[in-house]
Amino acid sequence: VAFYMLPEKAVYANAAVQKLAYDNALAKFGVTAALACQAFKTWDKDENSKNPNIDAAELQSVFRAGGYEENVAKQIADTILDQAQKPDEPGKIYCEQLVDLMGDGLVSMNHLREYAEKKCSTKMTQSKVVPVLHGSSSES
Repeated sequence: VAFYMLPEKAVYANAAVQKLAYDNALAKFGVTAALACQAFKTWDKDENSKNPNIDAAELQSVFRAGGYEENVAKQIADTILDQAQKPDEPGKIYCEQLVDLMGDGLVSMNHLREYAEKKCSTKMTQSKVVPVLHGSSSES
């Protein structure tokens, strides 16, 4: 149904035929998460907050600084908040929500954590660290 009837059918069709390289998707998500965190830090003007968040005014100022008219900046900020805010905390988003919003939905922070834990435990069981002694008589 999604491939033929929905207005965004082209997006679904592309996703169905695109080859997935899971390691690459996780790495790209990691970079996207880093960019989201950096953007969040830049956009959040309350540096002393114990629970950093971005509110509607801060989002609007990002778009106003980018040259958007006030009404357009408000529309964009409202759309972001509608999609990313926690239902029990309307009007603001946290870094985690920005990371999720900027991701493509294919992988998540949980996937990245699980992958990293698996890779670390695999490496730890398959290899060992051996010190190299320089200048010893055993070197040839």
